[in-house]
Amino acid sequence: HLPNMEFASKFENWGAFSKKIERCGVIAEEWLEGRDVTSPSVQGVVVSCHRVDILSTHEQVLQGQVYKGCSFPANKDYRMRLQEYGEKVGKLLAKKGVRGHYGVDFLVRRLDDEDGDWDVQALEINLRSTGTTHPNLTMRLLADGEYNTERGTFQADTKEKAYIASDNLHKSSYRGNTPSSMLAYMKKQGLVWDPVAKTGPVFHLMGALQGHGKVGVTCIANSYKEAEEMLHRVEKALDEDAASRSSRQEAQKA
Repeated sequence: HLPNMEFASKFENWGAFSKKIERCGVIAEEWLEGRDVTSPSVQGVVVSCHRVDILSTHEQVLQGQVYKGCSFPANKDYRMRLQEYGEKVGKLLAKKGVRGHYGVDFLVRRLDDEDGDWDVQALEINLRSTGTTHPNLTMRLLADGEYNTERGTFQADTKEKAYIASDNLHKSSYRGNTPSSMLAYMKKQGLVWDPVAKTGPVFHLMGALQGHGKVGVTCIANSYKEAEEMLHRVEKALDEDAASRSSRQEAQKA
């Protein structure tokens, strides 16, 4: 079955990869399956040999093995276990001299037993800022709150915050639009950051909009449902803006 394996990189193939195995060896991991499989992560920072701070837990959005976005916080059924395991990893890293940001990716699946409990398995450690770092820092800087380690949530004033972040709002019809024009249209739709309510969409990757038709956004709200609704509104507004711009261009040609 190995020659038929699927590679994350479109530039890789079995012929070239098999030669790398002969030259470098290979690490084989157990393939885990189950019901309701998710790919959450923990983000932390090793401050010193005696201090590890947990920053967040996330549900990651993956396309195959490629990161596309995330939501915060992770499922309440297992996020405290993620936090606990992530802290243990951080303390071990601290003893080995590691300092700075790190992330731990997990696979979580529901067990086929009477209780239907969740099985939490750590997959890998990333000794760096990860894809979830940027949206988490965005919330921290704008919402001006703090992470509650007892609940695994972020508290700003009297409200808990949630967000959904996407790095992949990508359509060919978005090409040609400029960041300033896109932001002006979003403002007309009321899709801007509200510093009083501490909610709203915050855009990134805007440099890729005009040439590649791609933009990212972090939708910060007071619940996951509100963040999800906000993301749907952003996607709809991007499509409407693209359609309006296309209509104007066709009218000019006529």
